Amino acid sequence: MHVLLEKSVSVFLLASFAVVASAAAPPGLIYGRYYRHSLLEPLFLNPFLTCVISLPDSTAVINSVLYFLGGQGPDGNSSAAFYAVDLTAPFPAASPPWKLLDSNAVTPADSAASFVHNGTFWRQGGLNRRAISPPPQRLELYNPTTSAWSFPTVGIQAGSKTPLQSCDHSVVLNEPTGIAYFFGGQNVTGGAGGIELNVLYTLDTNTLLFADVNPTGTPPPPVSYHQAILIDGNMYVLGGKSTASNGTIIRNAFDQISVYNTLLNSWSVINTTGQIPTPRSSHTAVLLPNGISILVFGGNSATANNDIYVLHTTNMTWSAPTFSGTAPVPRIGHSAVMVGTQMLVMMGYIDANYVSDFHVLDTDKWEWTTGFTPTNVRANASNPSNPSSLTFGTVTTTAIVTAQPNPSSPSSNPLAPVGGPGGVAAMVLGAIILVIIGVTLCRRYRRAITPDSQPNVPLKPDAKPDIVLLPMIMVYKPDEVVIKNPDVVRQ
Repeated sequence: MHVLLEKSVSVFLLASFAVVASAAAPPGLIYGRYYRHSLLEPLFLNPFLTCVISLPDSTAVINSVLYFLGGQGPDGNSSAAFYAVDLTAPFPAASPPWKLLDSNAVTPADSAASFVHNGTFWRQGGLNRRAISPPPQRLELYNPTTSAWSFPTVGIQAGSKTPLQSCDHSVVLNEPTGIAYFFGGQNVTGGAGGIELNVLYTLDTNTLLFADVNPTGTPPPPVSYHQAILIDGNMYVLGGKSTASNGTIIRNAFDQISVYNTLLNSWSVINTTGQIPTPRSSHTAVLLPNGISILVFGGNSATANNDIYVLHTTNMTWSAPTFSGTAPVPRIGHSAVMVGTQMLVMMGYIDANYVSDFHVLDTDKWEWTTGFTPTNVRANASNPSNPSSLTFGTVTTTAIVTAQPNPSSPSSNPLAPVGGPGGVAAMVLGAIILVIIGVTLCRRYRRAITPDSQPNVPLKPDAKPDIVLLPMIMVYKPDEVVIKNPDVVRQ
């Protein structure tokens, strides 16, 4: 009888809230479009929910949950959408169990830099294509345990300059010291038109101070749309796009790799051998579970790619593994993350066509599989000097991870439903209160907020004729485009 009552109350709540909450909620600006969303939307896992962020911004795995924040939607506008996928259960790659999380306080942005530290998601910089971009010293932190966002005040170390406002830069974290290293990107300070940088600066996560870095040696050329991986205190800068003085785009080769030694504060250039990838930008690079090999996938080398290359950093040799299964279509500007021995590849675009799909590569078998399977691997201490390669618990990741939460503790599971058998009476009372609030909000918002009252700043068209920006359409010619405006698509 008690179970029947609880189910009846649950059905009543869902049915009565659906219309009221949907009508009462304010229109949200996501992907640059207005839509009415339900107040209940962040609370329930929707098996039919689809992530439509085509050019992802920040992706991380924390405590067996994949987080997916911001980026560009299909219309080319910056987004603040925040999704999560539970990695404790298997699922088909064709239909990941996306869940939409609360991100109302987050600045819509794409091309930001992000990392994970002490179980918290950090994001810095980026570009807001609908408004003034966030200042470079603005940090956005998400704590999965409390499901709360915070925006700490940061400062500048004495004698250092304020970092330039930038996008499409890279960041790596030295976990033992808590120092994050930011490099390159495009300068968009004061609306500057995508001038590439080779500036290196740090953020001390303990003191929340930015600082200049003035290393010895020869740094890479100004570069954006590159990747950086930290192994044993060495930051490897891979690929990217540079622009010559005459405006010609140069995609950086992989036969030489620039390496920054965080201990010696020096740059060096190391030659590579083997099956060297073609020059490219807007690719992904992840650290394999052995802690010493880097996997590069896809990207733009005049045409989109879906190939796989592995850099073995012990001898700086490239290899191109032969894989089985159905590979993703070639893509640019996608996202990738390692979870145990599986690389998850998401989203991207090719020419003017955006792709919103999800793929899984088993790097043990070098097979593109049809779904994700949780792994059960003990902590891998094969490379203890590189904490980013350690793995713990039921799901492993090459991102910085922390101890797994206690499944029996609701507060430690960010995707767990709220409530229980003892909460039926409270739910009924809450339903009555929320219905009253919902009706009030509905009337207020319908009178006070309409899409016409929201800012609608059009995208600035690029001066070059090779990029055509039309409503809902982006036509892209990767060979000839000179990036002088950050409002264009990825390179």
